[in-house]
Amino acid sequence: MLNRILENQKQHNINERNRLNKLDKKNNNYETKQKRLNKKHNTKNVLNKIDVIDNLQEYYNIDDILQIKTLNSLPNNFNLNFNNNNNNNNNNNNNKPLYISKPIISNLIKKINIVYQYEYLNSEPVTGLGDFIRSCYFMNQISEKYNIEINFHINKHPIKKYLQYFENKNFISDEIMKNIQFFKTENYVYINYNNIINYKYKNIDKILINYLNSLQLYDGNVYLYLINHPDQKYITDNHKEKIENIFKPTNYLNDKITYAMNKLNLNKNKFKVIHIRTEDEILNNNIILNNRINYIIYTLRNVISQTQDDLFIISNNNYLKNILLHKIPKLKTIINDISHTADKNTNDEKLINTLKDFYIMSNSNCIYSFSVYQHGSGFSKWCATTYNIPYVCYFLHK
Repeated sequence: MLNRILENQKQHNINERNRLNKLDKKNNNYETKQKRLNKKHNTKNVLNKIDVIDNLQEYYNIDDILQIKTLNSLPNNFNLNFNNNNNNNNNNNNNKPLYISKPIISNLIKKINIVYQYEYLNSEPVTGLGDFIRSCYFMNQISEKYNIEINFHINKHPIKKYLQYFENKNFISDEIMKNIQFFKTENYVYINYNNIINYKYKNIDKILINYLNSLQLYDGNVYLYLINHPDQKYITDNHKEKIENIFKPTNYLNDKITYAMNKLNLNKNKFKVIHIRTEDEILNNNIILNNRINYIIYTLRNVISQTQDDLFIISNNNYLKNILLHKIPKLKTIINDISHTADKNTNDEKLINTLKDFYIMSNSNCIYSFSVYQHGSGFSKWCATTYNIPYVCYFLHK
């Protein structure tokens, strides 16, 4: 009995030793086997081929870089370490997040041209001056992200002759002009919090770039119009300086602005602007609801109680201006006919009056905007952004 037990134990030891020897041999051959697999599947150093973010700001919005479904698939203990503070780590890329490749603009496209004109393909009408300025901010960010040249044009629109950058630019040919499309995919969500209007940026780069790649080429140029929103977090002083230069008024218009400010005794940075945006269809009309007027007056009286600065009113409704002047004599304004810059039936006088309002506003030290639209007003919003003016926009309920 004892001999049988010893014999069994001996055989077990032999089997165990053979198993361990095989395991050692397998481990010793692992590197050679892995090399064969790498060669077969071309997977050697695959992680080195995955791009990493060298500058997080360059990509603007991490939610747009790392798709949500990818984030949701990561293990709970996965750490997105955006700030690499480990000075002992010689390989900085080890602690950087991975990203999904950006869309690629066709290398046949050398320049993207944004064109402001009255009408686009399929009779799509143009929008207002504020929208155009906003699109310039958006395209400057696209230019930086994708290293592509951007150019801006005003084509066969009378505003061209009042802006230095555009004044002497050549017109676009009729062949190109009639085929210019209006890109209308939105990249924003408007937010109303405590009756103050703002927006949240959404990344639509993939959609936009696929669209750009589909456009007809003219000697390496594509032409379009869009009114997309820039990512506010990454609007830089350099962007603002570029936009200010693009929309710098001509000497002729600047003289009219100076004359108007002198006549009103408005000094640069010594007055506040009250901008009131009513419906386009009642421009210069006397249809306006009393509750809106009461809300504006209540807010203005609060502003007046806290400042000694002059208050200058800008509005697309002269009837409303007169009511406010009657209620609050301290206010200053200009009672002139104005026009929306998208209106094909305007004349030079109305257009100049609109531009005077814009550039007088650019000399203020604060802008209080009121709008009947959920999107607020681009006219005052992008003026405030360009000239570094504190800004708030209130929604006017019906």
